[in-house]
Amino acid sequence: MNQTFTIVNDTVLVSAIRNAQIKIVYVAPGISKAVALALGERFKDLGRLSITIIVDVDPEVYRLGYGDTEGLDHIKKLSDEHLLELRHQQGVRIGVLVTDEQTLVYSPTPQLIEAGSTQPDKPNAIVIPSATPSIEKACASSPDTLPSEAEIGKSVVQADEL
Repeated sequence: MNQTFTIVNDTVLVSAIRNAQIKIVYVAPGISKAVALALGERFKDLGRLSITIIVDVDPEVYRLGYGDTEGLDHIKKLSDEHLLELRHQQGVRIGVLVTDEQTLVYSPTPQLIEAGSTQPDKPNAIVIPSATPSIEKACASSPDTLPSEAEIGKSVVQADEL
């Protein structure tokens, strides 16, 4: 991406996830099936690819359309199978996707209210050209930070929370 202000939607997220080589940090209120599938495809690369996923599992999030239950169920199932902690942050309403040396900070669109823009003159995101250590530390996605030391996503999603 060569623009600072841009549009982020599932298509952009999926593309960035598929192109990541070193790390993926996904923080958002919810997760769609398309994004969950893209993340799931990358689980085969765990070990050489660091993946951190933090979402809100509150049913209200999915009722408003910040994601869909199929996506949440899918990513939880895959996370369990690959022993990757799916982490929870109550009330998060911003989206952040860190991939390699790029950070996208975006305003997720609640599908119940709005379909989301596809027009470049109606941006919902900002691109930060490099990953910032402060974001990685806050999400505990760096090797030197434990989830218990994170600002967000300290708890692991349990099956009975879904």
